[in-house]
Amino acid sequence: MGTERWMIDIETIGKGRRAAILSIGYVRFGPDGPRLETACEFRPRLGEQLERLDRDVDASTIIWWLEQTARPWQDDLPTTPCEEIIHHMHNHMGKADEIWAKPPQFDLAIINSLCEDCNLDTPWHWRKERCFRTVKAFAPAHCHLPPLPDGEKHGALADAIHQASEAALMLKWLNGEGTV
Repeated sequence: MGTERWMIDIETIGKGRRAAILSIGYVRFGPDGPRLETACEFRPRLGEQLERLDRDVDASTIIWWLEQTARPWQDDLPTTPCEEIIHHMHNHMGKADEIWAKPPQFDLAIINSLCEDCNLDTPWHWRKERCFRTVKAFAPAHCHLPPLPDGEKHGALADAIHQASEAALMLKWLNGEGTV
């Protein structure tokens, strides 16, 4: 059946473990790349995060966002209560073998702290967390994809899909599964 892997990316308006989240994107992936039918993106309610959960905002991160072409707070996605997002992640990733992020010390740590703030369990066990940057450091340059163009990068779902595509190539090469 194979290993069930998920790639997660988030966009925040802070830098620390309790940063307020602008968007969360995730997708399941396998040896042939992302499985787009599993792709999800959510915008957690910012008011809920700031008022009820007292999540953090960083001025320099807000300034950085204003200099970017991507605007995750201006897309067509409706906002969703944090608990609903966490339950959705449990339903999708609760039985996953691996949860990938770039890096997990940022994306997954922030999601873990959001779960704590909502008094909910994290959707995965910490032993399942994997670092995209680590596998990328071991893979040769021909396994690396070009970066996403401005306007696409810094979108949580677009970044998760791109990272999953690249991770699939790299894992194939690292596992000696054909030529990449």
